[in-house]
Amino acid sequence: MPDLPQTDNQSYIRIYVPLGSKLVSNIGFDFKKLDFPKGKEYKIDSDVFNLEKNSVTDNLTHTDIGEESGKTVFGNWLVLKGGESKTVKLTYQLPFKLSNIDRYSLLLQKQLGATNANFSWTLNFSGKQIAWKNFDPIDLNTSSLNSDIILDKDYFFGMVLQQR
Repeated sequence: MPDLPQTDNQSYIRIYVPLGSKLVSNIGFDFKKLDFPKGKEYKIDSDVFNLEKNSVTDNLTHTDIGEESGKTVFGNWLVLKGGESKTVKLTYQLPFKLSNIDRYSLLLQKQLGATNANFSWTLNFSGKQIAWKNFDPIDLNTSSLNSDIILDKDYFFGMVLQQR
């Protein structure tokens, strides 16, 4: 965002993960309370109501946790002043364990119109080894990999893991 006086970019960020994933922690989001001005009538949108009726808010991180399109969704606010940048770190536990041979994939989709962003991710796979992958991780060791990219388009990362 340009460094213009008294400008902010307020974005509600949603992260879609495998259904049943559990939020472990997150860092970098901003608490934002939405107050509705009194004296005005508001119409309830049925689509939004249906998405939000089964969601909960984590009291510690103020992260909304819900379900949409067969995925668990984590949502929270990010507020940036003009010229500012922030890092958000989200940690979650997958709802399944990897078997002797298993696959893992990550699909990153850049929101239309959004500026390019740095994206870093880490996968821990203790007791496994990578048998195949469709990308070159920045940092690969015996039980984890780290990758950093510029999110300037959609990306799909896939790998096959096998027992050591």
